[in-house]
Amino acid sequence: MLNKTAKDIIAFAKQNHLILEIPQTEPTISSQLTRFIESGLVTGITTNGYNLPLRLLKLLKLFNIHLLISYDGVWQDKYRLRGNHPTSSVVEKNILAVKGLNIPFSIACTVPGDELNHLYENYIYLSNLTQAISFNFDWTSEYAIKEKDLPILKEQSRKILKTAKILPFPYNKIYRLLKSNRKIRGMCGAGNSICIDYDGSLYPCYHCLAWREMNFNYGTIYNIERKHLPKPKYPLENCKTCKSALCGLCYTSNFQVTGNPYKPPSIHCKLFATLTEVVKECFNLS
Repeated sequence: MLNKTAKDIIAFAKQNHLILEIPQTEPTISSQLTRFIESGLVTGITTNGYNLPLRLLKLLKLFNIHLLISYDGVWQDKYRLRGNHPTSSVVEKNILAVKGLNIPFSIACTVPGDELNHLYENYIYLSNLTQAISFNFDWTSEYAIKEKDLPILKEQSRKILKTAKILPFPYNKIYRLLKSNRKIRGMCGAGNSICIDYDGSLYPCYHCLAWREMNFNYGTIYNIERKHLPKPKYPLENCKTCKSALCGLCYTSNFQVTGNPYKPPSIHCKLFATLTEVVKECFNLS
């Protein structure tokens, strides 16, 4: 990012009374990160946890910035390498440094289909680092969970739910919805906030590449185009018989998988229905 663009984004945020979170394209390697932090506008940063020198950690501590660390735990080194080198030892060392400085953080773990049989093992490992855990079940990539994997998901989830003192996401969200007899159709928050891309373009969320493929944006920080993000009307065809308490509808993921931002693939629906079923079972909820 150019110096001028960084200055203009900060000015735009101040003018529009925005707070900033920096969620993608590994922000810790950005030459402009210090500028953004020192603006006082940044509340959170998403990072792979690899590049967290003490200088940066002290700055995060000073400005009370929350870190969301993308760390896959026991299968980290199968999917996340730096060159040909494993990264888990470096990331875990940095997480311990973050904990030592009392910097607020949580861990987001991507769960691929071929590692579901290690889900409980990974939960135990990650829970020794923090209780603030989010499992992002992969239903979009080449490693996506398949329908044949759902019995394993259910069996591994039972173990987590019977062990966890603090439920990880999305189990905690599903539990609260069931307890209050509510459902959420479309958890996606796109359009409720804006994402400023590194060139100053504005998008409904941080999946900027997908929005560009969909030919949708809000203009730029220099020339805002005020238009409404079309919202799907519920229930969609897939929703009419769905028993899930929580729907993780994502316009961009739907588009990338089915070619239609309003058409989730069947595995998405079955996955969340399975999670709902196992939470009901473990906590005797109707």
